[in-house]
Amino acid sequence: MPPRITLPPPNAALVALVAVFILPGLAGHDLWKSQDAIALGVVHSMAQEGDLVVPRIAGMPWLYDQPLYHWVAFFCGKLFGAFLPFHAAARLASGLFVAAAFALIYRAGRDWSDAGLDRTTGCAALLLLLGSVGLLVHAHEALPELASLAAMCGALAALPYAARRPIAAGIAFGAALGLAFLSGTWVAPAALGVAVLIGHVACPEWRAPRGVVFLFIALIVGAAVAASWPLVLAARAPDAYHEWRIILAEREGTVGENFRHFFGTASWFTWPAWPLAIWSAWSLRWRWREARLLVPALAIILMIVGSIGWGPPADENLVPLLAPLAFFAVQGIFTLRRGAAAALDWFGALTFAIFAALVWLAYIAMLTGVPAPIARNFARIAPGFVMPLRPLELAFALVLAAGWVYLVFYTAASPLRSLARWAAGIVLLWGTFAALWMPWVDYQKSYRGVALQLKNRIPARVSCVAERNLGVSQAAALDYHGGIRTQGYDPLKPAACPLVLVQGSPQHELDAPSASGGLRWRKVADVGRPGDRSERYRLYRLEK
Repeated sequence: MPPRITLPPPNAALVALVAVFILPGLAGHDLWKSQDAIALGVVHSMAQEGDLVVPRIAGMPWLYDQPLYHWVAFFCGKLFGAFLPFHAAARLASGLFVAAAFALIYRAGRDWSDAGLDRTTGCAALLLLLGSVGLLVHAHEALPELASLAAMCGALAALPYAARRPIAAGIAFGAALGLAFLSGTWVAPAALGVAVLIGHVACPEWRAPRGVVFLFIALIVGAAVAASWPLVLAARAPDAYHEWRIILAEREGTVGENFRHFFGTASWFTWPAWPLAIWSAWSLRWRWREARLLVPALAIILMIVGSIGWGPPADENLVPLLAPLAFFAVQGIFTLRRGAAAALDWFGALTFAIFAALVWLAYIAMLTGVPAPIARNFARIAPGFVMPLRPLELAFALVLAAGWVYLVFYTAASPLRSLARWAAGIVLLWGTFAALWMPWVDYQKSYRGVALQLKNRIPARVSCVAERNLGVSQAAALDYHGGIRTQGYDPLKPAACPLVLVQGSPQHELDAPSASGGLRWRKVADVGRPGDRSERYRLYRLEK
């Protein structure tokens, strides 16, 4: 009989599990709509123009994201660009931030637990964060919020030392919150900061002069780190700084819209952390004055309130929430009743077995044409695509399947078993998808073909290209793949640019730009991605 897997696993096994989750899908595909293309468009502009202060996309300022992620991605692109395409090298920043988040949430769970340095709780926190459904795809995109997730995990990892080493912990905590602000919205770092402030009032373990020292240092360091880029931006580009401040202060979406989106999305995005968090709140309700329970619980509540009240209603804004949610959820994992743990255990095993089997079935159909109905459906979605046989990727998917089956059937009983099997199922599903389906997905989602077709129809010495209705992610992809940079179409001066690029749909073609004085617009290109039923790109040239 094969040896049984004991939990918690050794560090080497954890590192291997994390690597197998993170690495597939970071490279091997082009820019994808929308956040992936936007972030990589900013990084590409930094590389082209050498300006790390004012983020731009295709030459136009983009101030909706703070630039920490883009800086790290820029340096990854420069460092690894000799071995990988620039966009794939830059996307390695996502892997670094996700790996940092896993390491730091492990550290937080280990150092801030019932038993002190408890490695079991650290492993549980890591496995639960890795198993969050919302990270399944987002962990492999160029997403600035991944930097915010890592910073929030770093802030939690500093808190166990707030009373023992207030100076060092204050510096680490303040720096982490400042970096979280430089990575995403202000909601996540503000929520955790307020939660810690309340914790120093409500929690007896933090009521000491050292607590004041910790808070004071954290405030100074956090404010300095958070203000570093805005101050440089204000000195370098006052107009851009003013626009950024307006964007930062804007509310997006109504409270009703944000409420519906948050709970509709969070129900699957934060699974299985949210039901475990509810159990932790109930089972440990008599111990709410412990800082390790009160602080993450308050942070979760404040982040939910901030997301609903401020917006925007976007999936990626839930990524930083996973840090306090995963940390709080594992606090009650050892009080979870056996029936509930078994239900999560076997629900995960059956769910991932079914979905992985469907991925394999669709791959076989695309590769061989059998079963024919499935093959026809996939061919209809991506007309003209031929699935290549890639032996290394196929072998990787087979090894993943074998490893998952072994873990399911030969893991010893443990409070961590349900989390380990769930996390392994996430790794199985993503790894199998990335190994087998990536060429099919990239064939549809990549804008490379669109950019190159349009580039071939643009004369080399054209003075400018105007655009109408062109999306931000599309502009980033066209600039990256084809060097096509557009400017806004001016209806008062329709002849200002000899070419106009119009984004429309296959069913409804937007009207060509109007012209006068004997001039007219002639359509010279009409292109789109294979099987795309929502977007079409039409290029018009001004003629007499």
